[in-house]
Amino acid sequence: DHKCVVTEAKFLLRRPDMNVSQVAIELNFPDQSTFGKFFKRNTGMAPARYRADALRKRYTIPDVLYKPLNALHLACG
Repeated sequence: DHKCVVTEAKFLLRRPDMNVSQVAIELNFPDQSTFGKFFKRNTGMAPARYRADALRKRYTIPDVLYKPLNALHLACG
């Protein structure tokens, strides 16, 4: 389901320890370009832009919360 993949992508892009390429790999895209096209088509924004905005606004996931939230997001899959 595209909606779940987009939700998981947004979640991962907010992690300061992961870059866009790592997110693409984590979500099983063949490359960053394919992931970028998918993300932009579904959100209207490039993943690097989304990530930069989220990090600038401090919409990051603190490490202490990552595991429980990750379990919730992975429920889509």
